[in-house]
Amino acid sequence: KSKNLELLENLKKWFNFKYEIVYFYNVYGYNQICEGEMATVIGIFQNQFKKKQPLTVVKPGTQSRRFTHIDDTILICLEAWKKNLCRHYSISNKKSYTIIDVAKMFDTKIKYLKKRKGERFASELTNMNLSNKVHKRFGETKLKNYIEEFVGKQNPQALKQTLTNASEIFDVLGTVIGSTKHCVSYWRYFSGSRIGGRIAADDFDALLDDFRKGTGLATMARAPTERAISMDDDPKVVKA
Repeated sequence: KSKNLELLENLKKWFNFKYEIVYFYNVYGYNQICEGEMATVIGIFQNQFKKKQPLTVVKPGTQSRRFTHIDDTILICLEAWKKNLCRHYSISNKKSYTIIDVAKMFDTKIKYLKKRKGERFASELTNMNLSNKVHKRFGETKLKNYIEEFVGKQNPQALKQTLTNASEIFDVLGTVIGSTKHCVSYWRYFSGSRIGGRIAADDFDALLDDFRKGTGLATMARAPTERAISMDDDPKVVKA
């Protein structure tokens, strides 16, 4: 890696060669490698979970890593490409997890493996490389949410429960959608064909009240019409 970086630096000096460098940190997500020497930690755990095997954790398990979703990684690659400034970037996550904590998120059996020589105990963010500042970027995707969604999809009981309650779920959904359409129709009655039309504050409050009743939310506290409904200089008028 270091030799390749030196080569890029020299090519930039000699021939004004354009390049962008992005440092990845434990990327995971769809189409990740789940088996073999190049498999990701999350990919290995997912594969073992699917096969109902215990998750294998190299001792001591307190090694910490920053895991970055593939979508966040792609966004930073696009940013670097668009800016075209010959910069160094890193894409990681602000929160780091120990390997054992990640394994516990799957809520299944865990099997410890012997220590490995050269095992890194932490993911350190790079600040400089060959006198180049590394511009740090952080992903938004939360690892815990990703794992919870994955585990939920693998749980046949959860799927069975959803299918069992499907008719009730869609009945409620249909009622809410119908009420929403009714509210929209009511709004069009007031505003007509005007775009960005206005209605009086008391009429707007009546519209919201009608919506609450239609969706079964009539018991919710109604906000006074005198406050927080003005969108311009006139406190008695609401702008659509």
